[in-house]
Amino acid sequence: MPLARPLYILLSAVLLMCQPLQGQTPPNQPLRYSVLVASMATLDDARSLQLEHNTDPVPFYIVPVQVNRAVYYRVLAGMFADRNDAVSLMNDLVARGVKESASAWHVRETALAFALGSYSSETESRTAVAAALNQGIPAYRVVTSIGGNPSFVVLAGGFENETEAAYLAGALSERGMPAGLEERRGLLPMDAGQVSAEEALTTDEEPPSPTDMDAPPADERPPVAEENQATPPVQEAETTATDENRAGAMEESREEQGVLSGALPSRPLPPPAPQRSVSGFAFSVGAMGGASPGLDAVHAYGGVTVHPRLGRFGLLGYGMIGQGAGYDSMSGFGALSLLLGEYGPLGIWAYGGYGYYEETGILDDTRGMAVPAAGGLLTYQVGNVEIMGGFTAMFGTFEEPGISIDFQVYRASLGVGFATSREAS
Repeated sequence: MPLARPLYILLSAVLLMCQPLQGQTPPNQPLRYSVLVASMATLDDARSLQLEHNTDPVPFYIVPVQVNRAVYYRVLAGMFADRNDAVSLMNDLVARGVKESASAWHVRETALAFALGSYSSETESRTAVAAALNQGIPAYRVVTSIGGNPSFVVLAGGFENETEAAYLAGALSERGMPAGLEERRGLLPMDAGQVSAEEALTTDEEPPSPTDMDAPPADERPPVAEENQATPPVQEAETTATDENRAGAMEESREEQGVLSGALPSRPLPPPAPQRSVSGFAFSVGAMGGASPGLDAVHAYGGVTVHPRLGRFGLLGYGMIGQGAGYDSMSGFGALSLLLGEYGPLGIWAYGGYGYYEETGILDDTRGMAVPAAGGLLTYQVGNVEIMGGFTAMFGTFEEPGISIDFQVYRASLGVGFATSREAS
């Protein structure tokens, strides 16, 4: 027919336009979904499981999370923009015996990750991943497209929200590796493998497989004997609940509490600094002291403090003795304290109460009386060590037969003590 050849040419042109140009990097995709393969009790066990599949065409990576104060290491597979693709991978993993069963709850949202750095070559990104792993941070690579050119981004984690990411954020901060939590975007595994192979050809390297982009160099992998001794991956039991989300939550709770694995949780990564909630209870005891100037000398004083507190309120107990500048002193009081503000480890308190103050002069003349007291207290907690700085004002009137003496006593002091961490509410 006369129109057959023009239609054939037009159709061929359309198909050609739909294909990416040779050497052009495909566009980035939001990598929102992964498949949960297992939750392990230790990083070593998770690494062993990951390395068992380092020749798999799908990348495996590790994400540490904290559940009910215990740390677990999720081993996840694949990174997809479409949830249906993740479901297909899960079914394939079950068919190949990598997973024992399929569950809708195991298709996890992992759209957020910490960006540790971006590199122009795969070799540089491999080095960065190895450096992070040496510090106990399980990192991995994602290939991205920047201005049509490939780039290798090193990431850590894969989370649904900021709450899930809190533990890893603390671990990164403690290691001096602050990183922003951002949306994970990059090339899909098939496109990433193509770009990685092209990049290797331009640098006279052997093209790596797609999985090798998420595995460390061979010299960093544990010996085969260690891999064979690795704890088997945790697999979860089937559920018969009709509410899929509720059933999935129960499955994960059982799995990550070690019921299915029979493993006790461990913490290879040190936990982040204690979370000090204003609704928690804490108790501190310490020693404080200072000095105040006299006419020709200073009056030095020191003593102990106790400070139990619940939420924004506390009870402050204070006892000190002093000597110098021509007199001895003794003071003690109890007060109600109020937390005015808390900024990380720094707490700002005000207090007011009632106590006793006594002075003994050179001639052993002693004056003492009950007095009101008020002041402020700064606390700075590092672990279970609390550094304190306080200011107290006591004021009253000595009443003796035929004489009345008004007085004010000011005490500025510094100290250190032991404090428990506030329990998170």
